[in-house]
Amino acid sequence: MLSIKITLARQLLALIVMLFSVLLLPAQLLQEGPFCGKQYYSDLSNGGQHDWGNALKARCDEDESHTYTAQLNKGSYSHYLHIENFGFSIPAHAKISGIEVVIIRRSDHGGALQDHSVHLVKKGQVMGKNMAYPTLWEDSWTGVFYGGKHELWGQNWSAKDLNNAKFGVVLAVKYDTGEGRAEVDEVLLTVHYTEPKQRIHATKSIGSLSKFTCYSVGS
Repeated sequence: MLSIKITLARQLLALIVMLFSVLLLPAQLLQEGPFCGKQYYSDLSNGGQHDWGNALKARCDEDESHTYTAQLNKGSYSHYLHIENFGFSIPAHAKISGIEVVIIRRSDHGGALQDHSVHLVKKGQVMGKNMAYPTLWEDSWTGVFYGGKHELWGQNWSAKDLNNAKFGVVLAVKYDTGEGRAEVDEVLLTVHYTEPKQRIHATKSIGSLSKFTCYSVGS
């Protein structure tokens, strides 16, 4: 009888250890991307004064002849360079935690060019927080990061929003002094997310305890 009680106690202890190992498991942050936008165009909706040349010749490669350029004058700003069709396939029930944008860019000469606005595009509409940096563009190719793993740009996002071909990003630039040309080579997006809780069913006979359900911490 004593040996039976010891066996049951050991089984119960093993069950408790397993439950805690599942319940204390932290949510795993996953990501999809970085993906390069496959459709670029010059968007006049922001009231800018200058077009982006070559914007319909989108490429996701290292060929600098495929860059997108805007020629600006003192005190002016560009149209949006509108980039979309990133090809995401985020799981339907994912919880979005952050969106990160990388813009590979340069100025034809340093010292005057700045971001005017950088926004995300949701269902084809420009919205959310302006993440433009006040720092000047460099005259060499530089990858500049906007957003991050825990930055949602002032919006709530679903997997459906991000998988939509109209999800994207817009960039406008400005010159406060002199004149010059802005050049963009590629724009890349990465989505960070967590999976929802996973329900685990198991059956174990421990005296009158025959079935239990536990959850991993996923959202």
